[in-house]
Amino acid sequence: MNEKQYDWSFGFQYFIACAVGVAILGMVAFLTMWSIGEFMMGFAGETAAWITAGSLFGSLIALGASVGTGLLLAGQGVEARKWIGFSAAAGGIGGALGFGLVATFSNVETVPESLAGVMMGLTVGLPLGIGQLLALRQAGVATNVWPMITTIAFIFAFSVGFALGGEGREWIALGGMGLICGSITALAMVWLLGSKQTAVAA
Repeated sequence: MNEKQYDWSFGFQYFIACAVGVAILGMVAFLTMWSIGEFMMGFAGETAAWITAGSLFGSLIALGASVGTGLLLAGQGVEARKWIGFSAAAGGIGGALGFGLVATFSNVETVPESLAGVMMGLTVGLPLGIGQLLALRQAGVATNVWPMITTIAFIFAFSVGFALGGEGREWIALGGMGLICGSITALAMVWLLGSKQTAVAA
């Protein structure tokens, strides 16, 4: 009988890469998205501004979660370019959708933090997981549950981020998001890769 081989050293590296990436590029997104959104508002309206800001935010958060992890996964047979590219595209689409829904159907200032966290986690985490699934499948990793994992990770991450956020506390919020995304997805990836190795050994 073949036992699963779990590479916890790889998992720790994956966790660090995701956590640090989300925190740093999340901060870059925070510092740039509103100025670009305001530029769009000048000639395209408020909803377009929110969609643009959301797309930038989502794509940068996705890049933070995928650049370092993609380089690590290259050693596991995953094509880093596809992992990173699919992630950025999916995150941008999801971020635009999330911000656009909030701006279109509600007063942004009155949206409860818990609802905003679930909405953003769902609209960013699910497309991101589907994009990454495409790259993982090509490497022979069993991935049917991966979109669910990323969705759960980002729902928790955004919920905590909104709860911790506020003027002057952006690094705390983004750091918390990174820690949550990194821990959940790293554990899941170690499990998935262990399953792949068991299947190959069999």
